[in-house]
Amino acid sequence: MAIDRIAAASFGRLRPPISGKKAFELQFHWIFVLIAGALILAFFFSVAQKQRQYSQEKLQLTLATDIENIFTGAIASRGTAQTLPVPPQGIAFECSEGCSCEFRIEKAPRQFGDKAMFAPEILKDQEIVVWSLELKMPYRVINFLYLTNPNIKYYFVHQEEGFSQSLLKQLTKNMPSLLQYENITVTELTSLKAEDYQHTKFVFLNVEPSVSLDESLEKKSFSGIKVDQNGIAFYEKDDNKFSRIKYLSYVGLPSIYAAMFAQDHVMYECGLRTAFRKLAYVSLLYAERAAELQQKSFEAGRDCDYGASLSSTDVCKDTTPSTAVGMLCEQHKYGQALANKIDDKFVARLSPLKEQLDSANRNFLAQSCPEMF
Repeated sequence: MAIDRIAAASFGRLRPPISGKKAFELQFHWIFVLIAGALILAFFFSVAQKQRQYSQEKLQLTLATDIENIFTGAIASRGTAQTLPVPPQGIAFECSEGCSCEFRIEKAPRQFGDKAMFAPEILKDQEIVVWSLELKMPYRVINFLYLTNPNIKYYFVHQEEGFSQSLLKQLTKNMPSLLQYENITVTELTSLKAEDYQHTKFVFLNVEPSVSLDESLEKKSFSGIKVDQNGIAFYEKDDNKFSRIKYLSYVGLPSIYAAMFAQDHVMYECGLRTAFRKLAYVSLLYAERAAELQQKSFEAGRDCDYGASLSSTDVCKDTTPSTAVGMLCEQHKYGQALANKIDDKFVARLSPLKEQLDSANRNFLAQSCPEMF
């Protein structure tokens, strides 16, 4: 027992009470450990979050690149319509007033570049429909790419006779079966009820969109265009009515479809300017080809006169507008002007030039001369 008391006394002397200063230092030590630990955890969480964000951005960029390649392939398959899967994030489309056009997979953008694409503001939820159609003047200038999905429905509003009926037949003849569309008269329009679609697009064929739609459409998303013999008017929703926004020219059926599928007049105009920029380039190439054909024809002792001035290196210098080369040079001039701004008077001159060039090309073939295109 004596030994135990001695041991207990010795043990007590080995653990003296902790002073206030040491207790404070010990608390500070643990606070420092907690703060340091929190900072370390925050650092690793930050690294993990940045890595996750980087992985998402990388995936978005990969998807955007893949979609761009798909669009390029679809444009090359002119005249055909097909369905393609859409990423879960959807595809957004946008054109600025300065014609900076892009599509995006979330934060990953891709510029349209030299592509003339026409699409709604966003495509999501379902497979998208892509359809390519060529613009000819009379040679192929560019392929337009139209994009939509089954969530968007199109109504062709027409009259029973005249230009309206003729245009209806032309437009519906080429419409792919993959698209959701319906033909209705003005009378049927006033009683049309809202359906479960993401967006509804009305295409008025030489019909004034002055009627009020059914009240069930007031809370739905819709817009419209009106096509007449001179141009296309763009309309936006105003409660259950249409409000006119812009009036622009068109050139042939492909550009009417472009207005129909484009989200607004800005995208339509930008797409046309892209097409006219391509027209300026391609028409000059064909003018140079015609001059070369004429040169070879004269050297071979044949009289195939395409209207080129062989004394000048500039194929469009000193040409007569009534000749084949002259008409191609006129197209080149109009294309350059229209690439900067859509001008009605220049657009109006393109259709007669197209017909004249087509006739001249057939005449060369009848004269046993090489065709220009």
